[in-house]
Amino acid sequence: MKEGVVVHENPKIFLPENVSLTFLFVRHVSASDLGDTSELKKRLKDTDIFIPEEEGYNPSVVNYYRKVAKGYQKPLTEAQYRSALFPFPEYASKLMETVFNTQTNVLLVDSEVDSQEYLNELDWQKFQKMFENIFRVDFEEAINFLDDHLRLKVKIFQERESKILSRIGPFLKNYIAQHPKLREKKVINVVMLYGSIHRHLYDQLSSIAENQRSETNGNTPT
Repeated sequence: MKEGVVVHENPKIFLPENVSLTFLFVRHVSASDLGDTSELKKRLKDTDIFIPEEEGYNPSVVNYYRKVAKGYQKPLTEAQYRSALFPFPEYASKLMETVFNTQTNVLLVDSEVDSQEYLNELDWQKFQKMFENIFRVDFEEAINFLDDHLRLKVKIFQERESKILSRIGPFLKNYIAQHPKLREKKVINVVMLYGSIHRHLYDQLSSIAENQRSETNGNTPT
């Protein structure tokens, strides 16, 4: 698991001024992708707000995360995730075991289950099935089909990341405002756990943070 740290000092763009944001990048397929979960659990116990990757969620999912984090509910087992047709049951089960009773606050900033971004992603999954069927019949047609829809996949991915970036600041600001103990803290430690493919999120926030520091020091960012 790799990490990157962003300390952003201007709330106007992405983060409230007293938020220190740490990115953790993970493959999120198997339990082993999380590495030494004792280290992650220790980190989450010292984290004020935890933002895991969770696309296509609804209010009950948010409630589940928060109950598990506070120790009010035991996490689902791998078998339960499998029976619910969750895409990566081994990883999900191990992650929630790690989150269990850490007392951290959980915030989700990704696309909800009824959002256009998530519906587009579901459409893409249908395209994948169609490609598999075409590939068995006509290789050339399958390649042309794949080329068209890979372009669509890139567009879907970019739209999703843009939405995440636009939400991080406002969602954090609103959540902190609703919790007096967080409002009183000089520095609020936030950990964001996302798939390695989302490195662009970290790069974008790092760039903004660097520009803001330059402006604070009286320099013109390049």
